[in-house]
Amino acid sequence: MGTKVSVILPVYNVSDYLRQCMDSIVGQTLKDIEIICVDDGSTDDSLAILKEYEAKDQRVKVIQQANAGAGAARNKGLEIATGEYLSFLDSDDFFEPGLLEKQAKRLDETKADLSVCKVRCWHEDLQFFTDEYAAMREEYLPKKEIFNYHDFPDYIFNTFHNWPWNKLFRREFLETEEITYQELHRTNDLYFTCRALVAAERITLVREVLVNYRV
Repeated sequence: MGTKVSVILPVYNVSDYLRQCMDSIVGQTLKDIEIICVDDGSTDDSLAILKEYEAKDQRVKVIQQANAGAGAARNKGLEIATGEYLSFLDSDDFFEPGLLEKQAKRLDETKADLSVCKVRCWHEDLQFFTDEYAAMREEYLPKKEIFNYHDFPDYIFNTFHNWPWNKLFRREFLETEEITYQELHRTNDLYFTCRALVAAERITLVREVLVNYRV
């Protein structure tokens, strides 16, 4: 049996936030995961922190690359991921304990290609949360549990923010559709996420806030 979920985490100079992020991943209620951390040529303590987690938890794998951006880092993780499902998290965010279990359970139940959950923003400077309404705009959603872009072609890109990290993807789907990240330094995930949303025959939702996006 392969792993249930592969978490792919690009890391670049986030030592201030990395422990909170990693604790929220290793502490997930779903234990059958691999955590592929790709250090993108960090010049701070990020790599040392990752090595600490790797030494303590056999599910953590640390890979290093010369600085090439998060897109290249995510593609490197994609090459070695073995999970049935793939999660692409960001190393300055932190996650609710049920993020992976709830999304994986939903994909198991629905046989969907990807699932989407809700998000809230953590305002680092002011130390409070606000709802990120645009992560899942209920007013545009088709009135069914499983849908695809043909159900709302005019709204598919307005209904969900085009982030990968509040979505869980079926690995077989990404491989069949040959969807990878653009190796750009900025916005490498826009094409990936939009392409997946349009290619997916079955999209489903977990209507809960499971990601804390650090602003």
